[in-house]
Amino acid sequence: DMEFFQKRIDKTCIERLESFVDASFERSGAVRAGATGPGLYATSRFYLAKGSFHLFNTCNTWTARALAAAGFDISALGTFHAEALMQQVRALVRLR
Repeated sequence: DMEFFQKRIDKTCIERLESFVDASFERSGAVRAGATGPGLYATSRFYLAKGSFHLFNTCNTWTARALAAAGFDISALGTFHAEALMQQVRALVRLR
């Protein structure tokens, strides 16, 4: 239910999420992250990230950590696939 998240996301939440995303880029001392190549879509790009992708560190665990950093009661533990993450998100909505 998007209305739930729209009411819960305030300026502090957005700032914490932005800081998490900003900190996830590997910059090697540069101020801005540089694209490493074209992405999957016409205007998308790939960027170096901190950490590595593997079975226990997927896009779903990254998203769980991002939501937790923003202030949501979400755990990255066991979020190897999207459904595990979405179960936690749905539980937040039910708790409202």
